[in-house]
Amino acid sequence: ILQRMRTLSLQSANEINNTEEREKIADELTQLKDEIERISSSTEFNGKKLLDGTSSTIRLQVGASYGTNVSGTSNNNNEIKIQLVNTASIMASAGITTASIGSMKAGGTTGTDAAKTMVSSLDAAL
Repeated sequence: ILQRMRTLSLQSANEINNTEEREKIADELTQLKDEIERISSSTEFNGKKLLDGTSSTIRLQVGASYGTNVSGTSNNNNEIKIQLVNTASIMASAGITTASIGSMKAGGTTGTDAAKTMVSSLDAAL
């Protein structure tokens, strides 16, 4: 999804696009951002949210006996390290917001500059 957002941002940065085309690109970017937020809030395993920031570690049972498990924060040779992420905070820290997408709708250099900034933000998120 982020790669598609980056592609759209590059298209929007093209100075040949008119305001109507930029608005359509920004609308698709908004839909993609909303989809990332939906995935973040609804992805779970055994009732535990994985991508909304509420869980930072998980433990996995890996052996036949009780107590033979893996901690998400450990990284030993016989263990699996699992790092859970908060996709909403990744998007926000990269500057991918409704407002930043909306600024791409502007005509002229304002919209082009906003699109170039979005490309940089998406590069950071990727």
